[in-house]
Amino acid sequence: MKAKILKLDVSDKIEGKGEITPISLESEDEHRYKYLVEDLFSDSVFEIESYKLPIGNLVTKDEARIFLESIRKFEKDHLSSGELFVFDMSEYNSRVPLFDAIATTLYELRKIKKVNILSIVDSLPLVEISKNIGDIGRWLAEDKLNIYFVDNNGNLQVFGVSKNTTPTRFTRFAKPIKPLTEQEFRNLAAYDRTTRYLGHFIPHSKVHVRTHYDIDNLIHDEKAYSFIKKKFEDLCREKEFDLILGFGLCSTAISALIEALGRSMEIPHNFIYEGAINSIQGAIERGQKRVLLISDVVNSGKTAKKQIGVVNSFGGEVVGLFVIISMENSVKIIDGISVYSCTKFGKTYYEEGKCLLCKLGYPERSVEIADQFRKVFKYDTQPLDFWELIDDAKAFRAGHQVISSVPNHYLYYIDTPKVFNKYGDWIATVLAGRIKREKINIKNIHHLVCPDAEGARLLCEKLATKIKMKHESIVLIDREDIRKSLPTSIEESVRKKYERLKGKNILLIDDGVNTLNTYSGFKNLASGLGSSLVAYVVFLSRLSPQKMSGFEKEDIKFIDFYHWPIPPLSSGECLICN
Repeated sequence: MKAKILKLDVSDKIEGKGEITPISLESEDEHRYKYLVEDLFSDSVFEIESYKLPIGNLVTKDEARIFLESIRKFEKDHLSSGELFVFDMSEYNSRVPLFDAIATTLYELRKIKKVNILSIVDSLPLVEISKNIGDIGRWLAEDKLNIYFVDNNGNLQVFGVSKNTTPTRFTRFAKPIKPLTEQEFRNLAAYDRTTRYLGHFIPHSKVHVRTHYDIDNLIHDEKAYSFIKKKFEDLCREKEFDLILGFGLCSTAISALIEALGRSMEIPHNFIYEGAINSIQGAIERGQKRVLLISDVVNSGKTAKKQIGVVNSFGGEVVGLFVIISMENSVKIIDGISVYSCTKFGKTYYEEGKCLLCKLGYPERSVEIADQFRKVFKYDTQPLDFWELIDDAKAFRAGHQVISSVPNHYLYYIDTPKVFNKYGDWIATVLAGRIKREKINIKNIHHLVCPDAEGARLLCEKLATKIKMKHESIVLIDREDIRKSLPTSIEESVRKKYERLKGKNILLIDDGVNTLNTYSGFKNLASGLGSSLVAYVVFLSRLSPQKMSGFEKEDIKFIDFYHWPIPPLSSGECLICN
């Protein structure tokens, strides 16, 4: 068998036309490919040609377009019918959107050239959750064709006519992902990113909720998805059912989840929406009467009760409700049907008329689809928001602390990196809205500048994404260089270091402002470079009323997320030190 290998090179950025170039394989890699072919096809590789394709991060649509065009060109120039195409993505940190994007291209190759396709990836679970690959697997099965996926640990998944079986030799060398405990699941970054947006929301069930639980992050994380799948498999051993029906606000994520779970267990599945009612009714009437419902979140159970009624009206029987997330006070039984939850979040929902947020006068918003949770308006940030996200991120620090990078002594301190890692998207959305409210034209801004510190850098990157500025526009400033900058002059070495800012329009970004030292120093630097400082954007302002009144006389705009007027102390003012 002749093999053509295309290896993704993650070390090179994809530029221009995404040129594919021939490469020589290390002997170890060559043996690896040959053994995989022998195990899969009971055949030996008698000739190997190998090439590399630069991939970068595949962040922009333009990069993705060039990438797909390059694969199609490779098919046209290098592949012949009957050959084996080995598509090695194993060094790439796989994401579901990547698999979705390449799925159609792989199918085209298999249909047009009738080549065998072996894709090597770093994560099989993320292949499994790709709806596009699942769809293509069904089309291939109709054409009696297959695509093979193997991960770095030797696990195999076949999409197409073959069943999802694993050859003996693969089983011997496979290293399945170790199932997580619930606590390990809660410690995942993807779990943290699930509670990204705070507010006062009223979904169609008419309960009042504090936050949106976006399970898209969970099912697109390898370890998180494996945890959810393990919970589902445990339920399969406990309950017998012959149809899976999904529903919920996160319709795209739930559709992908039931597709992957249903396909892995070979159980018919569908998402409940108006256009699918006839097919669901037909499935139940044909004998698939025992139904498992799957949803993203359960609160009061009102929405689930409605779906149970739909199934019952067609003569079916709901045997259970499987949900990803439940609240502290969520129902455990709905109309005699048990609720099986993957995990419980430490928050509650409120029944209408008993809502704490209403009593606090918090503005409310009705939501019908998941995207509406993400639309944050200027009135959506309240003092409750700030302190809840600080508490939720476990970012409040009490006690005497001295920050080495600045000469400040704190009795109370906010660990901003912990806040931004969990709620950075939402905070950046609010700040971006306030920048727009101040009528700042982002098209006229050349650079975002921030101190070279973790908190400021995280916020700057999140904000750059929200206001659609390239991350290459971010310039990190050493605080020591700021201190060297005087109103009348700046050192020549500092001037040369930041030459790219000369004559440019700038937004200064920081995680916090306490004494205005950073602002004053950078203002001097900008003046010496002939740059225009348009606005100073911060997450937390701890300026005293006196400092604030002085700043209001400045000719730049000041934008903050929250003002907490408890400034730090200097070394001379600190009662603990003195």
